[in-house]
Amino acid sequence: MKRLLNPSRATRSLVSAVAGPSTSRLPPLTPRRPLSTSPSCCNTGGSSSRSGNSSSAQSRADSLTSIGAPVWVRKNQNQQQGNTSASSKDKGPVRDEDIQSDQIFLVDFTGAAGGGLTGPFPTSAVLGKIDRKRFWLQQVSAASSPAKPAGTDGGEQPSPQYPVCKLISKKEDYDKARAAARKKAGKTDEEPDSELPASSQEAQPAPAAAAPKPASSSSAPSRKEVQLTWSSTAHDISYKIAKAKRDLLKGGPGSRLTVRISHKGNAGRDVGPPGSPSYLATQTKRKEFLKTLHHLICQNEEDGAATAAQEEDAEAVSVEESMMKHRGAGGASVPGGVARISTEGVQWKTHGHMAVMAYEQVPQK
Repeated sequence: MKRLLNPSRATRSLVSAVAGPSTSRLPPLTPRRPLSTSPSCCNTGGSSSRSGNSSSAQSRADSLTSIGAPVWVRKNQNQQQGNTSASSKDKGPVRDEDIQSDQIFLVDFTGAAGGGLTGPFPTSAVLGKIDRKRFWLQQVSAASSPAKPAGTDGGEQPSPQYPVCKLISKKEDYDKARAAARKKAGKTDEEPDSELPASSQEAQPAPAAAAPKPASSSSAPSRKEVQLTWSSTAHDISYKIAKAKRDLLKGGPGSRLTVRISHKGNAGRDVGPPGSPSYLATQTKRKEFLKTLHHLICQNEEDGAATAAQEEDAEAVSVEESMMKHRGAGGASVPGGVARISTEGVQWKTHGHMAVMAYEQVPQK
């Protein structure tokens, strides 16, 4: 049988497969014709034999009871059926082979056959046609006693005398069960929070990350590294340096900030051999870039000491000397600064195409 994708198509294909192409939709609520009665002689014989067996069994039970022997009496068949039905209800929905009736009605929820019910169909034929890996045949209502057929005056339709079943998608049923379990688990997790009084919720302090912690001697050392390129924009430089500078100043003693400036890929590497005019011109621009970056890291933004430092360093012999001018005295790299370059100074690598600078805190007096 063709693989079916959803219960709607499955029901429509199932009706055509079980009923056949020449069979039209049967009226679901028409009662079946009663079976023809057997000759009275047969019924009489059967009744007499059953009554004779029951009388002989009763006489044997009476004789055993009179002598004090234990007698086990078979339970009523109706009670057994009632207990079986009750236990089946406790187990869950009735599906597939658990359906006891030989004939069933199918729920036509697609409207392909006019709505309502279709059938009756043999239960075994329906189970043989559906895709058992994707669908269940589930009983939604048990069979009821047949009612009188509807008259021509538009009376009510009779009740079906066979169980009503429908196709259930296993995937949809599994998804619904999983969603219900997640919803129940989420509700259980949220219950303790919802039971807290309003006063206790308002009294909870704000997160500690909201306010910056002042630097102290007990803070752990911070190790940060910033990657820049020679063509980085001013906005990119200011954003990265400002964030790394805050981490450096918040860290404890021994904190270190490393700034690495290089090319982005192979761009800008073809500047000529070392010592050539193009190479020297490029290096001059790079040193000016490092000078601006150096003051941005070391200066105290509140004091605005960058301008004075730049004017003082203008008389220096080289950019490297201007960076290390105040370093030897143990102070800041710029007057009034908060950071200083390490003793390594500017480290040039890969034939001058990469520069590495390391910075540390200025000891506070």
